[in-house]
Amino acid sequence: AGDLCALEASLDDWYSQKKRGRGCRVFSFPKGDECWFLVRHGLPCKREGSFEDGRPASIFYRPQKHDVLVYNATAGELRINCCGKRELDRFLKAFGFFLFGDEGFFPGTAKYTLAPLVHDARNSLACLDVPGMESVTLKEVEFLYRGKPWQRTIRKSDDIFALVEAELIRWPKDVEQITRAIFEIKFSGSKKCRKVAVIPSNRAQYGRDDDSSIVEQWLKARGFIGEAILDDDEEPVD
Repeated sequence: AGDLCALEASLDDWYSQKKRGRGCRVFSFPKGDECWFLVRHGLPCKREGSFEDGRPASIFYRPQKHDVLVYNATAGELRINCCGKRELDRFLKAFGFFLFGDEGFFPGTAKYTLAPLVHDARNSLACLDVPGMESVTLKEVEFLYRGKPWQRTIRKSDDIFALVEAELIRWPKDVEQITRAIFEIKFSGSKKCRKVAVIPSNRAQYGRDDDSSIVEQWLKARGFIGEAILDDDEEPVD
């Protein structure tokens, strides 16, 4: 509740600066692995013609607006339905900072893609060109099919590509349906392999924080991170 109050105050200041008045409220509604947020706020004042006692008049008022944001804990993503780019940017920074302590928690652009798993097959795991890495094995993939009824499928194996090559797993036609991949990485000088999860569009989880710089080099080299993205969040699932 305290975080939401601070979030409301921050958004209230922003709306006031944009001449949309004060009184912003944020309501949260947990739904399974998602949390829905309803942001109620004002819009710039407007004047419209009206009739009073049969005579022309005018009315001056501030319209009310509701924006919807949905945080998916599994994907680490924030879906937003709001007015425009400036408000979108404000939401991304405010929700990231007041809920997770990081303005950049929701970057607003897709950073990661798992398309190389489909396009480059086992070659997407090559890593000898990245200092500090010895081998990479794909251990788990998750597919999300957004039809009705929707379904989430998780496949685990000592070697996912061995299943793919034996045609025991078929990649979805739409690579965006691959919603998570877990890699087991052997780092130089380490006796044990460590796991790294990549969850498009903007989340990666590391077994150890200091693995991140090496893994990011590898992800970029193999195309899991796009060049255009480095130079610089659909309908919810029922």
